[in-house]
Amino acid sequence: MALQGLVDWRGRPVNQKRHGGVKASMFIHFLIVMANIANIPMILNLVSYLHGTMHMGVKDASTTSTNFFGAICFFSFLGAFVSDSYIKRFYTMLIFAPIEIMGYMVLAFQAHFPSLHPPPCDMINRPNECAPVSGRNLSLLTLGLYLILIGEGSLRSNLYIK
Repeated sequence: MALQGLVDWRGRPVNQKRHGGVKASMFIHFLIVMANIANIPMILNLVSYLHGTMHMGVKDASTTSTNFFGAICFFSFLGAFVSDSYIKRFYTMLIFAPIEIMGYMVLAFQAHFPSLHPPPCDMINRPNECAPVSGRNLSLLTLGLYLILIGEGSLRSNLYIK
């Protein structure tokens, strides 16, 4: 049965069983919910994670967090360009959603294993004696953040996320 008055790009009537419907909309709603479930706690906790666990100074942690969320907005232009110029919006979501998930997995991996943190110290009483994150641990942190940037920014341009 064709939808009343709707045609595809060739001018043929649209078959409701073949195009769109509940399956496609449920996938998109699932992506919106999962992106917000992952992104909102990250917005709230990134500075405290960088300062407390990774021993960055408050200024550096705040700057890193602000640059991170600003870069998400920049990468939404990249996602919009890719989806409008080369591939469809749906395929863009299928490609970039796993990239974002990989970024969260890298950060979870780093947060779970203490060997990937800087050495423990007393940040409250002796903040100047704490060694900030560096070397491979900083590279792993940056990799996770950039994977999230690319994935989240590209999804934001194709999904309606507040």
